[in-house]
Amino acid sequence: MDIKERIRRSPPPPPTPQAAAPAPGHPRGRKGRVAVLPLSVAALVACVVLLLLLSGGSAARRGGQFLDADPATARRPSGDGRGGLHQPRPRDGGHGTMESSKLQSDKLIGGLLAPGFDEQSCLSRYQSALYRKESPHLLSTYLLERLREHEVLQKKCGPHTESYKKAIEQLKSGQDIEVGDCTYLVWISYSGLGNRILTITSAFVYAILTSRVLLVDGDKGTADLFCEPFPETSWLLPSDFPVNLFKNLNIGSPESYGKMLKTANIHSDGSFKGPTPAFIYLHLAHDYDDYDKHFFCEHSQQHLQRIPWLILRSDNYFVPSLFLIPAYQEELMRLFPQKDAVFHHLGRYLFHPTNAVWGLITSMSWIRSFLVH
Repeated sequence: MDIKERIRRSPPPPPTPQAAAPAPGHPRGRKGRVAVLPLSVAALVACVVLLLLLSGGSAARRGGQFLDADPATARRPSGDGRGGLHQPRPRDGGHGTMESSKLQSDKLIGGLLAPGFDEQSCLSRYQSALYRKESPHLLSTYLLERLREHEVLQKKCGPHTESYKKAIEQLKSGQDIEVGDCTYLVWISYSGLGNRILTITSAFVYAILTSRVLLVDGDKGTADLFCEPFPETSWLLPSDFPVNLFKNLNIGSPESYGKMLKTANIHSDGSFKGPTPAFIYLHLAHDYDDYDKHFFCEHSQQHLQRIPWLILRSDNYFVPSLFLIPAYQEELMRLFPQKDAVFHHLGRYLFHPTNAVWGLITSMSWIRSFLVH
């Protein structure tokens, strides 16, 4: 029998046994299912706890207090359904006035405002305390001192005083003059009301830092909207101010500080090619260029101290830039330990609606309700 025949007749090899699948009761299978069970239970417990917390928190809020609040000190909702977060200030007689003792303690806003004004000439100056909450920002005693000093300066050198008349005569002469006891910062009315408020505040900060008298252009209704902030004097620029067409000064005017730097009319040491100008125009509006921005350099501030009259146009709140001038940093930190509170304090000091405006405000009952809450 040949080889091929033997291969055909040989029996096939027995089948190879397959690995048996684990029985249902195998310990390994039971362990896998048991491992899933704790995870499911944990998820269920977590959901139940979360639902309990949410329902409990909602119930606590509906009850007017949080879970960890002290029931003795928690505020209760007021009867008008608006909640108890802000309660109206105490009033007497139902006539819309605070208790007299409260009014007396609040009307100067912690010493921010100066006493001695004729209250009837600007009702909002002291009545605004009826509607404002107590400020969360503390006043610097140094700021109060500097405000009182600046009020004296404004009274001494303000419009129609002998010092002002002398300064005006020097300005008219246009000759090389020396800086006297009174120097001035003239603010030009420019842009919208909001920008005007911000730039007046910025100008006032600069006036305090440099001991300049602030004179405000009363155009665009500024004089009709706000009372005089300084006692026994005016901050309004007189209508006969001698600088012709000063409102037309712009970034390209030869009197502009930036233009003078650009054309080398001011040397690097701060000296002028010709006579020292009687005034310089400061263009700090939105379109100012790098030469105008030299105003915020310390060496420029040293040069500008020699100029008796500065005329400012701006639509920027530039107080933050003043904090970057090394010569002013220490003074500013003493005045405003909280940098973000500059406008908060000075806005309450400078801007008081005139009686006509205040009457419109307080005659609207819905506004009064909003203000006291």
